[in-house]
Amino acid sequence: MVTGDQPRHRIPREEALPLTVGEVMIARPKTVTPATPLADAVELLDRSREPRLVVLDADGDTLRGLLCFNQGSASFCVR
Repeated sequence: MVTGDQPRHRIPREEALPLTVGEVMIARPKTVTPATPLADAVELLDRSREPRLVVLDADGDTLRGLLCFNQGSASFCVR
């Protein structure tokens, strides 16, 4: 979602609830597979404003998870 020329990174819950998901999602997120070398994934993250990469199975459709930097991009979120 865009306000003026700047992308919005946060939308208050009350403002977001009446919207459909398509209005707030990233249309074409960057994706990797589990076989992607971590160095390549970090390079994608470094070049992106988004601190997360969608991890898809080799079939390109099945969601395996997310690869996420923590705030400040100094380490990864692990859960």
